[in-house]
Amino acid sequence: MATTYFYRTPTAGNRRTWTFSAWVKRGTLGARQGIYNVNGGSNPYTFFEFLASDALRIEDYDGGTDTDLITDRLFRDVGAWYHLVVAYDTTQTTNTDRIKLYVNGVQETSFSTETYCAEDFDTEMNTTVQVDFGREQSNYFDGEMSHVQLVDGLQLAPTEFGEVDSTSGIWKI
Repeated sequence: MATTYFYRTPTAGNRRTWTFSAWVKRGTLGARQGIYNVNGGSNPYTFFEFLASDALRIEDYDGGTDTDLITDRLFRDVGAWYHLVVAYDTTQTTNTDRIKLYVNGVQETSFSTETYCAEDFDTEMNTTVQVDFGREQSNYFDGEMSHVQLVDGLQLAPTEFGEVDSTSGIWKI
């Protein structure tokens, strides 16, 4: 398993509305692997990862308010590129509109765990705490990442980053 990752320490930005987009290709299955992590200590934190079950998980925790989404869908194709988009806007009234997860342009709506944060919740993203891409604590991502983007202040649809190829019908950059 690889132990490399990249990071950035942003200036303060919008903690309620932002979008993360990345193309990832898994190298190992059956292991917990962080995609991004913002954690200034034990909590609060925001992270996105593959679990050992090969499901995707988004978690936000501030000691009281919690977001925890774990997909029913499993991601077990090490030959495939997955386009992942996590789009936050905690100012939305409807809880399921606050956090949207898309894989290859399609919104994930079936979760084995589905807990949404409160309205106007402040995530750890866009704080002045280091953001790690390719790890969550000691759980490193094993695979490839491409076109990693973090957009401050906008909850974007996956069509801002990709499209369906008109010939093949496959989602592409």
